[in-house]
Amino acid sequence: MSLEAFNLPEDATEEQVRARYKELAKKAHPDLGGSEDEFNKLTEQLSVALKEAKFGSTLGKARMQLNALREAARGTVCPRCDGTGVSTRRQIGFREFKTVCRLCHGKGKLS
Repeated sequence: MSLEAFNLPEDATEEQVRARYKELAKKAHPDLGGSEDEFNKLTEQLSVALKEAKFGSTLGKARMQLNALREAARGTVCPRCDGTGVSTRRQIGFREFKTVCRLCHGKGKLS
């Protein structure tokens, strides 16, 4: 069971997962008329959903930091191509391959 199985969005927090688990556990608990197998599966799968929620929140923070860095770097010279818009790769020997810079997309500046 994952966040989808708990009917939670991908950006759900650990608190939301735990709250939803408590709701479902009340319905599935054997002492309250639920199935023991269903309750055990739900309990086992809680850890999967918590890991997904933790990964999602970590990923969300990383995205926010990346967006902040991009915003701060906007308009500056591209560090990969030094403002030329062309990326040069060398292979063994004297061969060079020139391609459009993947970081600035050939503009020479970050946008």
